[in-house]
Amino acid sequence: MYNRCLYCYKPLTTSAHDFHAACSKKIFGIPVPPILPFEEKQLNELAEEVIKNHTAVTGVQPKLSLHLVDSEDKNATKRFTIVGLWGGYILKPSTPNYPELPEVEDLTMHLATVAKIKVVPHSLIRLQSGNLAYITKRIDRIKKKKI
Repeated sequence: MYNRCLYCYKPLTTSAHDFHAACSKKIFGIPVPPILPFEEKQLNELAEEVIKNHTAVTGVQPKLSLHLVDSEDKNATKRFTIVGLWGGYILKPSTPNYPELPEVEDLTMHLATVAKIKVVPHSLIRLQSGNLAYITKRIDRIKKKKI
């Protein structure tokens, strides 16, 4: 999917990288997609640590809570950081047993939208390795409060 938008699956122009500016704004609230500075090995280690500390997002699939961090430099690209429970996004990387799970989950959500089923904002996102992970925006919390 190097020549297609990871949000809408439509072709990208030669200057765009992974997202159309409008699609990035829909999922991340900013026209330039944030940096996800992690590789699968790091994510797996962090997920294990989060589970050990009992601060994991519930469910059976490994997942991490992410927060979008502002930079002191207003011109710098925003970055994701991993947090316990209060992040604005949930990241679901692939697993050794199910390497295409992020793509399947994102496609399923796209199909639900076609069927007129309301879904949370979601997308694929590229890890440093080039592999894809599934990301969804949390809609069950507002300013660190569960709704």
